[in-house]
Amino acid sequence: MSAGVNLVPHAFLRARRRSRRRNAWLAVVAATAFLFLMGWGGQRLAAHALHTVEYQVENIEQQRSDVQRQLLMAAGRRSELVDQLRTVTESRRPQPWAQRLTTLTDVVPAGVLITSIDIGTGGRVVVGNRRPPRGPANTAANATDHNLQPVQMRGHALDHGALIQMLNTLQQLPGWTQVELVRATLGPFRTGAAVAFELDCQTLEDVQ
Repeated sequence: MSAGVNLVPHAFLRARRRSRRRNAWLAVVAATAFLFLMGWGGQRLAAHALHTVEYQVENIEQQRSDVQRQLLMAAGRRSELVDQLRTVTESRRPQPWAQRLTTLTDVVPAGVLITSIDIGTGGRVVVGNRRPPRGPANTAANATDHNLQPVQMRGHALDHGALIQMLNTLQQLPGWTQVELVRATLGPFRTGAAVAFELDCQTLEDVQ
C-alpha cells in the first residue's frame, strides 16, 4: 500500500473552487442577459414591424378613401355632362310650335278668335303604316317614334258655322291627330254675342 501527501495548500484549493463557482455564475448571468437582450431585441423588431404594417394599412385606407372620393366626383361630373348633353340634344330638336302658330294665324277662319293655347306633355307612341314587327325587321321605315302632346285651345267664334270651319281646318293640318269640341256656348262678347268654345287636341312631336 502506498501513501500520498497533498502538498497543495487548502487556501489555494478553496480559492480555486470559489473561482469556478464565480465563473459558473458569470456564465449563467451572461446567458440570462443574452437571452434578455435577444427577447428585448425581438420585441423591438416585432413592434417596429407592427408599426410598419399599421402605417401601410393606414396608407391603404387613405388611398381607398381618395379613390372613393374621386369616383364620387367623377360620377357627379358624369351626371352633369349627361344633363348638359341632354339639354343640348333637346335644344337641337325641331321646334314645330313656332311654325304651327304661324300656320294657325294664316288658316284661322274669319270670325274666329283664339284667346289661349295650353300645350301639355303627353305619352310616347309609335306611329306608322302598320304595326312594327319584332326583331331586326323593326326599322325606321316601318315606324316612327313620337310623343302625343295634348293641346287645349279656347276662343270665340262669330257663329257655329265659323266654329265648324275652324274644326275642319285644324283636322286637315299636318301633325294634328285629334281635334274634339269640348264646349260651345253662345254668350255675350264685348258689345254683341259670340260662341265661346274649347277644343281638346293632340299633336305628334318627333322624339328621335
